[in-house]
Amino acid sequence: MDHEMDAASARQMESHLRQCADCRETLNELQEIDIMVSGLPEITADTDFSAQMVRIVNKTRHQGRLSLSERISRIVREFADMLGSVGSPSTGILDEFSDFPPLSIGQIYFRLTDMPARLSW
Repeated sequence: MDHEMDAASARQMESHLRQCADCRETLNELQEIDIMVSGLPEITADTDFSAQMVRIVNKTRHQGRLSLSERISRIVREFADMLGSVGSPSTGILDEFSDFPPLSIGQIYFRLTDMPARLSW
């Protein structure tokens, strides 16, 4: 795929691919992903990106484990923030081909299930 194999290994792989439909399918999927990724714009990180990540990791480590009441309190605050000034969540318009509409049940569910990744427990 990346032309990094020596000739003997490439012949051996090609022989295997002629006989193995699963591997051919996997290779095709990888080639499609490679094409999609190569079409994406190149993103460059800020010069202090690494330092920012180290600070975030260190801050998370130093906070330690939260008590159950602190975790529940954070969940309640996060849930209240998601609802904002709306009295109750709606199902929103789900016939769009996009992510869940703001304040839809689906969006709230996925934000809640993502909370451990966003909160320091």
